[in-house]
Amino acid sequence: MKPPVSIRPGRPGWRRISWTPTPRIRPGVPGRGPGAARFRAKARTWRERHHPVSIEARHARCAADRRVEFVPDRDGMAWLNAYLPADTAAGIWERTTAEARALQGPDEPGP
Repeated sequence: MKPPVSIRPGRPGWRRISWTPTPRIRPGVPGRGPGAARFRAKARTWRERHHPVSIEARHARCAADRRVEFVPDRDGMAWLNAYLPADTAAGIWERTTAEARALQGPDEPGP
């Protein structure tokens, strides 16, 4: 297996390469190119139009990879992570948020 181009002998490493944005698309300057949200939307649209596999087929393949992970942490705490379809995750989020607000005491800070 060949190493990446940037670390082959005779090539500059990634630390030696710098990038300076062109004046036309300077970050933080209004009116200079599309904003980040608009760019993401356009990139997503372009990807969907040019992807060889349909979104339905990709969703079905990814749904087969769904899982739940439990990761113990310090001080008796833990992380619970779930990789599942977005509509299911949104439903779980809404229901647990509603339950937590219902159980919230009057002297506890709000969200």
